[in-house]
Amino acid sequence: MGHFGERYGFAIITLVLAIPLSAIGVANAGIQGLVVAWLGIVGVNAFQATGGRRLFRRREAERPKPDWED
Repeated sequence: MGHFGERYGFAIITLVLAIPLSAIGVANAGIQGLVVAWLGIVGVNAFQATGGRRLFRRREAERPKPDWED
């Protein structure tokens, strides 16, 4: 799980990027574009906040560790 600063920074960056994404969405598709842009932003933040690696943990557990990682 990431550190607080990493998650906080990620959230700030996505909110900053939300401004132009919202404008592009509204300009090209109206309110539907705005909704899709914000659903994407919320989805990316939710995936990052829940530690998206959980989805891939089983694969990592099955993989043998390399010799140089002791």
